Amino acid sequence: MIRLLAAAAAVLCATAVAAQVGPPDDAARAAALSDRAKAELSANQAAKALADADAALAIDASDRQAADVKARAQASIAGQGEAGLAAASAAALNGEVKRFNDDVAARNAGKEAAYQAGLAQYNARVQSDAVAYAQAQAAYQAQVKALDAQRHADLAAWRARMAACRHGDRSRCAGRRRSAPPPIPAHPLAPT
Repeated sequence: MIRLLAAAAAVLCATAVAAQVGPPDDAARAAALSDRAKAELSANQAAKALADADAALAIDASDRQAADVKARAQASIAGQGEAGLAAASAAALNGEVKRFNDDVAARNAGKEAAYQAGLAQYNARVQSDAVAYAQAQAAYQAQVKALDAQRHADLAAWRARMAACRHGDRSRCAGRRRSAPPPIPAHPLAPT
């Protein structure tokens, strides 16, 4: 009985304050309607609380108190009692959590796409560097083989001259001194 009287007093106070202050702005009007709806719900006047909560939400759709009172009033009208009230509050909270999780998932998907693009760019650069290295290595090996083949050809020609000189062909000899083998060509990477 005391609770009912306190709720009724709160309704009368909210109405009296709204009447004394004069024409309130929209935010103040929405807050007053939301407070009155909460008091009406405490006084077991769910239908009036639902109407006031709807009016408060029409003025300010982001009013959490009015949304909570509306959910509680609807649960009370539906006869679900405290279990319905808890379910309605849980459903509202679950909706907020789902929106937050969806925002995080979208942000993470954007960051993952940017990461994958950067990774693809890096892998392409690594691949092109590997191709350039393989080409440079192949050119170096070709140069080494060419120099080695030239050296073997020069050495074979010198050996042939020396063999002819030993067998009596003096035109192939290099005078009195023994001729030296051809010099070894410089290494392709040696500084010049």
